[in-house]
This record gives sequence, C-alpha cells and structure tokens, in this order.
Amino acid sequence: MSSLYLGTIGSSKNQYEIRAFTNGKPFGFFTAEEIGDTDMFSKMLSERFKSLKLGRTIYCTAVNPNIAREIEQNPHDDREGTVHVAAIDKRSGNMSCILSVAVDTGENDGSGFIGLPLENRWQKNGYPEGSLLDEFRAKYSILNRGGKDPVKPWQMAELYRHLRVNGDPGEHISRLGIYTGLYHLIVREPRNRGKEETSIWLFDAIPKYFHLYRLAGAAVLRDQTIEDKPRHISPDIGDIEKAKNGEELFYQGELISRGVDTLKPIPGILGDTSFVRETVPFMDGVIDVHKMESAVAHDPDKLVKIKYQGISEENISILSIAQTVCLKRLFDETFSNDPIALESANKKREFIAPHWDFNGLGR
Repeated sequence: MSSLYLGTIGSSKNQYEIRAFTNGKPFGFFTAEEIGDTDMFSKMLSERFKSLKLGRTIYCTAVNPNIAREIEQNPHDDREGTVHVAAIDKRSGNMSCILSVAVDTGENDGSGFIGLPLENRWQKNGYPEGSLLDEFRAKYSILNRGGKDPVKPWQMAELYRHLRVNGDPGEHISRLGIYTGLYHLIVREPRNRGKEETSIWLFDAIPKYFHLYRLAGAAVLRDQTIEDKPRHISPDIGDIEKAKNGEELFYQGELISRGVDTLKPIPGILGDTSFVRETVPFMDGVIDVHKMESAVAHDPDKLVKIKYQGISEENISILSIAQTVCLKRLFDETFSNDPIALESANKKREFIAPHWDFNGLGR
C-alpha cells in the first residue's frame, strides 16, 4: 500500500509533492493498494496534535485530541469515503499542508441515511453538531445548476481539518497545490472515467479561512444559495463586523455566522497541553467547481460570470491568478487554439508556481 501521487508544484526555492491517502481503505474507484497509506495517515494525526501543542486552534467541529498518544483523530478520518491530501516538502520530506475531505457517498448506517456533516448522525461521540445539510442537498442543484434532482451521492464533499504545519516556507504554493491535487483527484479523474464528479465543496470556517477559500475558489455563503431566490454572497474579510460579545458575525447587517463550541489548546510551561471550550463564530461556505470552470472558460481574466456580492476587482484579479494554477489543465484544453490567451495564463501561473506537474491523474 502507498499514497497516491497527484503531482508536484513549486518555485525555485520550495517544491511540494501532492499526495492523497487513506488509512488503508479504498476510496471511490481507487483500491486500498493504490491509495491506502497507514504510515502517512499516522503522521497526519501526529502533525495535527503538534499543531495543537503549539497553541494553534484547529477551527473545526469534532476535534478529538488524544493526549496520551499525542494524536488528534476522530472516526470520520477512517471511513471509506474520506480522503486526505497532503503537500510534502521535497527538501525535508515533511508534511507542509494537509486537508481532509469527507465525501457524501449516500451511505446508511443501518438506522437511516447519514449524509453530511458526519458528526450529526454517525458516531456522534458528543461532538458539537455541524449545520445539517439535508435541505442544501435537496435544493442546491435545482436552484443553482438548473437541475431537476437533488444533489446525488459523490457530488458533494465537506472539506475539514485544513491544517498548515508551522514553519511552511511556501504556504501559498502548498495550499494551491492541495486544491489542484484535489481537483484532479475528485473532479477530473472521475470525469475521465465517466464517474460522478465531486464538484460541490462545502466547509465551515472562521473569516480568515473563508477569505482563503473565496480567493482560491470563489466561495460564497452556503445558506443563501438555497433561498427561493438564491443569493451568492462572498463577503470580504474587511467588511465583516463582529458583535461585541465576539460570538456573532454580520455582513451589511445580516447575521452570517453560527456559534461553534471549539476546543482551544493552552500550552503549559512544562510542555503539557490543556484544553478549554470557547464559542467561536463560524461561516458556512460552498465552492462550486463547475461554476468556477464555466467562468474561466468564458472569460479567464475578468471572470464576469462570478458576479458575487462582496467580490471586488482586486479579489477577481487574485482569483483569476489562482485559477491558472488550480485549473491549468482546463486552460490548456479550452484555449488550445488561442495561443495569446494561453501564454497570458501561463505567465500568471509562473509568477506563483513556475514548477507545475500534474500530468498523470486527471489529465
């Protein structure tokens, strides 16, 4: 068994291998032999705990540190249908950035449908519940994609445990590498094989990480997309207001957060770590990869199809550059007969990641 190589990304100074793995389990049409890597899985659990030990809060629900074993793990990490993607620093061999992805596979646990988020119905273990996604599943495709049916199994996934290992010298490159690898793994490769694409990416995050997702994938607030008249709102971090109690976030007078009981680490003088509960305002978001692809294919520079409330011209400029990295393969296909457009896209990409090699899986 080994991790699945997705590609390599980097600059002259920092290069990263992007790999996907499970804890010895199959994932989709990949066998356990192809993607199951128990050693890498164990390393990830240790890196999570190290981050907590340094006093860095993991802003997720269901955080479950094991102080005796010095790992952070919950049962969701080990299920079939969950995959982890890591950026490995080629010089040190260490993990620099890690993202976990729980796909809604449509499974049941014997007592009924599970769905997302997993902590609401499956091995709850007293974890804080996430925002239930049944209504989202029922409405999103119909209201936003012109579909006639609810979201199908394998079409959406929840991104969680977005972890940057302390000291990563090329943080922005490794993060974009994670998203690029994930795009090839769960969107392009299934497309090439005629399978269901996982193109609706859900998450909950503090404003800092919501901002990251909006600049990398045009993330919008999730609940507003399933109103009778869907709204696509992507508030800039500078336009978000916090209530005096620190537990609520507002955008133009509208509440856009929910309070989550979060585990906050407190490092001790002797190297020990204790934990306290703190209510933190989280924003629920969604990235629609198909919408992002359509916007790039229509107008790769101005992204005129991304007419989302809150996204500025400066945001669009950064977003368009990020897409030359994450969706390079789409650029190559769409503008194969337009050398000027392709050269422009490659110049943008080379400014961030001159070394880009995702020429296997998802090609």
